[in-house]
Amino acid sequence: MAGTATVAAAEAARLMAAAGANLVLMDRDLRAGHRLTLELNAGNRGIAVFLPGDPADAGDLAEAVAEARQSWGGCDLVLSPLMPEPDGTRP
Repeated sequence: MAGTATVAAAEAARLMAAAGANLVLMDRDLRAGHRLTLELNAGNRGIAVFLPGDPADAGDLAEAVAEARQSWGGCDLVLSPLMPEPDGTRP
């Protein structure tokens, strides 16, 4: 999950966590990212990991996918409201 400081992305993370997903969260806003990670992990088995980074940066997204593989054994979905288009342009 990238851009977790946005209301929509944070709510999507909550919904996915409630459905049993393990999450790697990323945002440039360290405070909001840590806050959401703590919220998601409260009363759970540690389902969320936070990485500071720019969700629009391909290298940062690659790092998040690598973290998902290391932490959870794989990566099924990358959800980013700021993800670059295949040609490298940003929305």
